[in-house]
Amino acid sequence: MKCLVVLTHPLKDSLCHHFCDETVKHLTAKGYEITLLNLYESDFEPALKEDERRSYYADQFDDSRLKTDIQQLQEAESLVLIFPTWWVDLFILCQPVKKVLKIALLGACTKGCKFQMLSFYKSEDASIDRVEAFVNKIKAKF
Repeated sequence: MKCLVVLTHPLKDSLCHHFCDETVKHLTAKGYEITLLNLYESDFEPALKEDERRSYYADQFDDSRLKTDIQQLQEAESLVLIFPTWWVDLFILCQPVKKVLKIALLGACTKGCKFQMLSFYKSEDASIDRVEAFVNKIKAKF
């Protein structure tokens, strides 16, 4: 199974990178074909440019900056997103994030998929045991 793992965190020694490394190791051991996309290393530009927005509803959308990303998404049979939630104590924000991801990924991109979101809160003071328990939770989902 082809799996696209998308990582976004600026620090290489972050928990996000640790979770990514552990996830990739586990999926590789299970036989997944992994494509890793680190948005910071690829200089991903999340802002929509004026010409892209103007072409959004036109006959031909300007996807010139996104061709590789679109191809990776189209080839993926599984998608793993690893990103920080910077406002960790504002639980109310996590529900909209989950809802937006679910609607955007499943509603707009594909039908018949299942969506699961695992969240690791209060990472600033997380014990090694708690981190490893979360890694095991990730592994259990695959």
